Amino acid sequence: MKIAVSFRSTATAEHWLRTEIPAWDYEGVKESAKKEWNSALGKIEVEGGTDTLRTLFYTALYHAMLMPRDRTGDMKGFGESDPLWDDEYAVWDTWRTLFPLMSIINPAMVRGNINSFITRFRKNGEVKDTFVAGRDMFEEQGGNDVDNVIADASACGIGGLDWNAAYAIVKHDADSGRTGWVGWAGSEDSSAGRWTPEAYRAQGWIPAGIMSCSQTLEYAYNDFCAGTMAERMGRSGDAVTYMRRSGMWRALWNPDASSEGFNGFIVPRTPAGSWVAIDPKKNPGSWKEYFYEGNSWTYSYFVPHQFPELIGLCGGKETYVRRLEFALEHGLIDYSNEPSFFAIPSLHFAGRPERAAFWMHALMRTGYTLRGYPGNDDSGAMSSWFVFAAMGIFPIAGQDLCTIHGPSFARVTIHMEGGKTIIIRAEGASGKNIYVRSLRVNGKEWNTPFIRRTELGAGAELDFVMGDRPSPWGR
Repeated sequence: MKIAVSFRSTATAEHWLRTEIPAWDYEGVKESAKKEWNSALGKIEVEGGTDTLRTLFYTALYHAMLMPRDRTGDMKGFGESDPLWDDEYAVWDTWRTLFPLMSIINPAMVRGNINSFITRFRKNGEVKDTFVAGRDMFEEQGGNDVDNVIADASACGIGGLDWNAAYAIVKHDADSGRTGWVGWAGSEDSSAGRWTPEAYRAQGWIPAGIMSCSQTLEYAYNDFCAGTMAERMGRSGDAVTYMRRSGMWRALWNPDASSEGFNGFIVPRTPAGSWVAIDPKKNPGSWKEYFYEGNSWTYSYFVPHQFPELIGLCGGKETYVRRLEFALEHGLIDYSNEPSFFAIPSLHFAGRPERAAFWMHALMRTGYTLRGYPGNDDSGAMSSWFVFAAMGIFPIAGQDLCTIHGPSFARVTIHMEGGKTIIIRAEGASGKNIYVRSLRVNGKEWNTPFIRRTELGAGAELDFVMGDRPSPWGR
């Protein structure tokens, strides 16, 4: 038998069936599906590496292409030609790695999703992070992260979008969103309160309560993304407001908070401003007090827009590296979940790209096996992390920036929109040769462990020489 599904009606399901599978030809359908997947997966070709590594890589790439889904013409309440994507479950998971990956190999997907955001905003007046079967989920896991997706596409120069319409969403969230749980007045019950945007927008931080610390940090990065997008669009007033607010996360940095011999952590504060005593190692879980699905050790590294300031607060580069590696060695940072994703790349900002290389390769080796991943794949978020890790680059989503730690394959060819390519060659790459000894970009010597994503998007050739020992490269 053959089956079709529609969210709109039985008649629409029958239309999809006639359009997509017109004949009774099982072998033809199977061959067609095979060609479609080979075309999609063929956007990245890898050479070298082990059979296991290649299997893991293409399995991860496959998983990265499953969600979200294009439902244009198939959702009640929307016009048949209105761009509409759903199964966004949720953008909180996918903005860090999945959308940046698609911006390289499938910008049409990014374009489609942002056009879908615009469609939903015009109809509903808001765009939530989770959108399934045509329904928004009000509760958010963290920030207003559709802002990060839009700003990321803007920073990387994705074309074919109405940027004024897209910016209207970002501005709405910055001016009317940023809703935190407020009302904890020193009682032991941090659940007593209400959702309101008042506190964050007034002072740039949320008083102690449900997810108050993690939301403050995520909103700060939302504001940075909104501010940089406003700058690009000539909205100087908005840019000043949002950029000022993006630095207010420092209000929750308690230099005297201590854990495992290290000082300085993100800590909740009461409405009156006094510190709340916490164990920085405690992970409260989901929609609980202070942090969402992570502890203060993890979230104290989530400042992707102001790593130099964070490094200074931690006591300088040497101390920063020492405490971050201590956290990784002792399982204080949970790399099975998305809030941790920028922690290892932050080592580049401390001048230690070779330690970032060590930890990226260690996590690939120990966390990703033929039996599974270190945590829930979360709509392709973990899979996309692996794809970038294996290619030797990692995006700072929301910014025109990638860190460089060195590839696992001898050659990677990325086929981009318009016939452009990124070619990554790595002499000596292997499971042991994980350290960059030298790099040339488009034939020129390259001694910094960063590269702009727009430079990659224009088409680029990266030639690495890899070795089995740390080198001074990129220091």
